[in-house]
Amino acid sequence: MVLNEAGRIAAEEWHKSAQIRDEIEVDVFVIMPNHVHGVVRIVGRPIR
Repeated sequence: MVLNEAGRIAAEEWHKSAQIRDEIEVDVFVIMPNHVHGVVRIVGRPIR
């Protein structure tokens, strides 16, 4: 699939998420025509 501008932004933001949020790791994802599916692991310490 060739992503349009919105799809490219979604992919960029997916990859940035783990860099700017220490409490998560991102895994596989797929960009659909009108939404995104992805696997996120919560790895940080619990919030109290």
